[in-house]
Amino acid sequence: MSKTSLSDNETRTLLGLGKYPTLTDRQLSERIGIQMSTVTAIKTRLKDLGYFISVRVPNRQYLGAEIMSVTYAHTDPAVPEKTQVEVGRQLFEDFDELFYIGAGPRYRFSMSMHRNYSSACVVLDGVFDLYSSNGFLIPGEAHVVHFPFDRSKIYNFFDYSSLLEKAFGIKLPPRESDRHIHDGEFGAIRTAKLSRIERKVLRGLVQNPDLLDSNISKRIDVTRQSVTKMRKRFEDLDLFNALRVPNLEMLGFGVLALVHTQYRPTSTCLLYT
Repeated sequence: MSKTSLSDNETRTLLGLGKYPTLTDRQLSERIGIQMSTVTAIKTRLKDLGYFISVRVPNRQYLGAEIMSVTYAHTDPAVPEKTQVEVGRQLFEDFDELFYIGAGPRYRFSMSMHRNYSSACVVLDGVFDLYSSNGFLIPGEAHVVHFPFDRSKIYNFFDYSSLLEKAFGIKLPPRESDRHIHDGEFGAIRTAKLSRIERKVLRGLVQNPDLLDSNISKRIDVTRQSVTKMRKRFEDLDLFNALRVPNLEMLGFGVLALVHTQYRPTSTCLLYT
């Protein structure tokens, strides 16, 4: 990995933004030992330069989904670039269940969440049919792995803080949540009952992770007080995770690897992302 042009304060602030995404600038400055005005200025600059993005990722296992699926396939690099772009566009348009897609000249992979096993099969069959009809797939090289939430444990879901701490030789104070990573418990499935207005607010919060409650309220035509009240309720119910995802390419990383390791059926399924 090549070195970046970030200063020590910029590197430490970027790590802090990723490790403690829900802290205010004041709280973050106390946690990482940098003056608050410096943290605020660095955060704004790094965001404008594209070093990270803020996201709210819904916890679909608490909204009725039972399964997360990972697909990967070896593909024909001779397929024209125009066709590859068109297939990518169709994936986003036709399959709302896909929330992460990776593509290279010789592979494709995706991650998706589904209400149940039957709906997962319908969607993923459609994905592979789309690949096949465009001449992408190499015969016998398409694979699907299912992770049922009630029999799986998902670690470090798009949390790159440990990776960056190791890469840059900086260790920040631990989080309370880190204590529960290896508690051995499986995940859970539940369905939160949301009203129409709550669903509207949740969608607005997920689609606009950088906006203040007041700005979201104007965009979705709901009062600010309602947005704030519902956001706090959703946080208490753990309906979404607030994350800051770094641009790894800008930080000197050159390869994204997908590793599939098979375990005995009686063992806990593990997924690191």
